[in-house]
Amino acid sequence: MIQPRPIRLDDVPKLHELVNAIETEERNPYTLSRDELLEILFKDSDVVPETDARVWLDEADRFVAWALSSHHPSGERLERVFLAGGVHPDHLRRGLGSEVLGWQIARGEAQLAGTDASVPAYLAVEAYSWQAGRERLAVAHGFAAERWFDELQRPLDELPPLPELAGVDIRPWQPEDTAATGLVSNAAFADHWGSTPRSADSWAETVVGRVATRLDVSFVAVDQTSGEVVGYSLNSHYPEDEAITGRRDGWIDSLGTLREHRGRGIASGLIAHSLHAFAEAGMNSSMLGVDTDNPSGAYGIYERLGYRPQQRMASLLRWVRPESDPVAA
Repeated sequence: MIQPRPIRLDDVPKLHELVNAIETEERNPYTLSRDELLEILFKDSDVVPETDARVWLDEADRFVAWALSSHHPSGERLERVFLAGGVHPDHLRRGLGSEVLGWQIARGEAQLAGTDASVPAYLAVEAYSWQAGRERLAVAHGFAAERWFDELQRPLDELPPLPELAGVDIRPWQPEDTAATGLVSNAAFADHWGSTPRSADSWAETVVGRVATRLDVSFVAVDQTSGEVVGYSLNSHYPEDEAITGRRDGWIDSLGTLREHRGRGIASGLIAHSLHAFAEAGMNSSMLGVDTDNPSGAYGIYERLGYRPQQRMASLLRWVRPESDPVAA
C-alpha cells in the first residue's frame, strides 16, 4: 500500500533520484541538482517541510511520488502558491497523480486561508508545451492555462558591443547591492502579471543563498546624478544542466529597471555586459525567460540582442480568490 509522509532531510538523496526519474519521463529540458532540491525544501525560510512537502512510499519503502506546496507570502496585491512534484514513471496511470495533486490543492488552500481575504489568490502548476499529461491532470482538477512564458537562448558568439549610456554606469554586482536591488526588483515588477513584492529577507536568500547564483557575472546600473541603483541583472549558472542541453548556459535569472528610467538602454546594457561576462567565464550560451505578454517590451529587446525562442511553458491557475471577487476588488 502506498502512503504519504512528510519529507525529512535524510530523504534528499532518494528524493533526488525520484525527481530525476520524473524529469527524464517528462523530457524536462533541465535537471534539478541535489543542492537545489536541498535549497528548495530546507533552506527556504518560507517552506516548512513537515507541513508543505510530502513523499509517497510503497510497501518496500521505495519513493514513488512527491509534492511541494510553496507559498511566499506577499501581504498585498496577490498571493500565490506554486505546486511542484510528480509520480515515478512506473506508477503512472494508477490514480496516484490525482492523489498527489489533491494533497497539494488542500495544502495550498490552507496556506492561503491565513492570508488577507481582500487579496486575490491562486494555486499554480507549470507545464512545458509537450507535457500534455501534466496539463491534463491540472485541468481535470480545476486549473486553466492563463499565461505563457518563453525561454530564449542565444549562443555567445558575435557579442554585442558594450554601450556607453548617457548618465548611467553599469558595474559589477557588489555584496552591498543586495538591499538596493531588492527595492528595484519590487518596483520594476509591480506592473508585471503575477508579480508579488519580495521581503528583504526573501530577496537576500535569492541573491546570496542559492548555489546557482553567480554574482561574479551579475551587474547593476547606477544613475550618475543620484548615485542610486536603477537597474540590475542577477545571473546564474546551472552546471548539471550541461549534460542535458549540451551547452554551458549563463542565465539572466532576474532583470529589472525602474519604470522611470526605462528607455535609456539600461536593460540592453545590462544584458550586453552579462553576455561578455558569461563568455569570459567559459560559458558558450545564454538563456532567459520572458512572459509572452510582457508589458515593458522586453521580448523585442531580447530578440534584437540575438535571443530566439527555445521552449514555451504554460502557467495553469486555480483561483482560490479570483480577481473579480467583490471582496478582492
